[in-house]
Amino acid sequence: MKIFEALETILAAVDLKRQWVTFIVSLLIVYWFVSFPLFSWVSAKFPVFNFLSGIEQFFGN
Repeated sequence: MKIFEALETILAAVDLKRQWVTFIVSLLIVYWFVSFPLFSWVSAKFPVFNFLSGIEQFFGN
């Protein structure tokens, strides 16, 4: 019975970890969708950010 309890605990931990990974990935996707229009707007307003935008595009492509 102890083995089954340990397995249940491990499975619960793995499930929790999977939920966290899903949460973090969805946050990153939302951040990506929000940051790109925002980033282009900021770089249009402030030319200093064009350098950062160039770096981001270089690594993006």
